Amino acid sequence: MASRTHDLPEILPPGTGFVAGEALLREIAVALAGWEDFGANEYEEGLAVLLASLDADADLSEAGRRSWAGMILTALAGRLLSEKAMAANPGFRDASLGAPIVIVGLPRTGTTFLQGMLCADPAAQGLELFLAQSPGPRPPRDSWEATTSWQRCVAMLEQMPEDMRAIHPMHPAEPDECWHLLRQSFTSVTFECAARVRGYSRWWARHDMRAAYRRWADNLRLVGMQDAGRQWVLKDPSHLFACDALLDAAPRALIVMTHRDPACSIPSVASLNSFPREMNDRVPDAAGLGAEQQELWARGMERMMDVRRKYPERFCDVHFAELHEDPLGVARRVLARAGRELSGEGERSMRAWAGSHPPHPHRYDAARFGLRAEAIRERFSGYIGTFDVALEERD
Repeated sequence: MASRTHDLPEILPPGTGFVAGEALLREIAVALAGWEDFGANEYEEGLAVLLASLDADADLSEAGRRSWAGMILTALAGRLLSEKAMAANPGFRDASLGAPIVIVGLPRTGTTFLQGMLCADPAAQGLELFLAQSPGPRPPRDSWEATTSWQRCVAMLEQMPEDMRAIHPMHPAEPDECWHLLRQSFTSVTFECAARVRGYSRWWARHDMRAAYRRWADNLRLVGMQDAGRQWVLKDPSHLFACDALLDAAPRALIVMTHRDPACSIPSVASLNSFPREMNDRVPDAAGLGAEQQELWARGMERMMDVRRKYPERFCDVHFAELHEDPLGVARRVLARAGRELSGEGERSMRAWAGSHPPHPHRYDAARFGLRAEAIRERFSGYIGTFDVALEERD
């Protein structure tokens, strides 16, 4: 299946660096959003470091340069749209996050399936993709397709490589990941998955995420301000890296930690991220990407385990095999830990959702990324031993 890189627009003039083009990107974002106030300045350092790293480290192809200009523009416009909606709805700060369920684990461990199934319950709410990109109070369901935010989201999905969408299906109405909110502060793991931005990676590894998570929480209050009685169900592997900041922003959250053999999940996420990297990098390096991904996610897991040792009562475990063997049983157990029972209507809705969303098999070649099961398991041995992670056979 072909990707549509030829459709990407030229946002920055040829030869213009990202640092030099920042003013133009801001100007375009203001025009798109119809709003010029970017709000608090917590995002400025991350933006400056990322733009400098794109210029100094990334070695982007022409398609990659266009893609990254669009990514920066989307983040700036999303922030402006969020600020605009907050100004129009000052009561959003009175909305409670309640006790959200936050699904966190290594990528490719069933987090998308679990979130989608739990969000099928009418008593739950998720972060729909079109609102994650352009936050505002969630409108009535029958008006979604007519909104500018929805149409902008559809246009974005049409630009994504089809291969990538097949591995990780996305739809404007489906709940998606929190990184769309975190990128408003230019603090997301997604940036270093999409390009070789080592300067940014070093900065983000030591960055205090509390301000970014305060904004994350405010955006959730904004989106859900008219649905305060429904329990949030959220997910993002990014939370591995700063779960302490998340718990500061949402102290009643239940963290549902998904577990799978890293010898399966790490090559799978390397394969997933190879699609944007093959477009973005002037000289793609599959083995380099594999090494980067292994170390990146090992660091995230180590940070998550540190937080878990401090707050063990805030966690619930779900193993990949049980999620596939008994998804409704997993849902009941998670909701019980979250303090509520699964209603008959909720069970019917979840069962129907699970039946209409079969697993999407993902074939990959670990050796292409220089990854070996033995080496991965050795790197993650502390995690595997602590949580009794089942090892999987791969053909």
